[in-house]
Amino acid sequence: MQNEINLVSIELFKRYLYLIKPSKIKQRDKLMSMCEFCISHPEMLTDKMSRWLGFIQGVLYANNLIDINKERDLSRPLFHKAYANLDLEIPEKITI
Repeated sequence: MQNEINLVSIELFKRYLYLIKPSKIKQRDKLMSMCEFCISHPEMLTDKMSRWLGFIQGVLYANNLIDINKERDLSRPLFHKAYANLDLEIPEKITI
């Protein structure tokens, strides 16, 4: 069975690939290859995939391609559903 957390991450990688392709950011090719690799390797370790996702989100945010709050509001319910399906505890909300 594929890890449900990875499947949520893959959906986000697909979303980010869609945002990255038409962009002119300096890291475009590297980010695209990272997204494509994760999409094609759902068996990748969840921790590693999560780090790559965070890196890509950081670069996209730094280049004004995403808004952190909107991404959180979009992804949180998806991850919480995956945690529930895997019988994992939902992390506490952290406010900054």
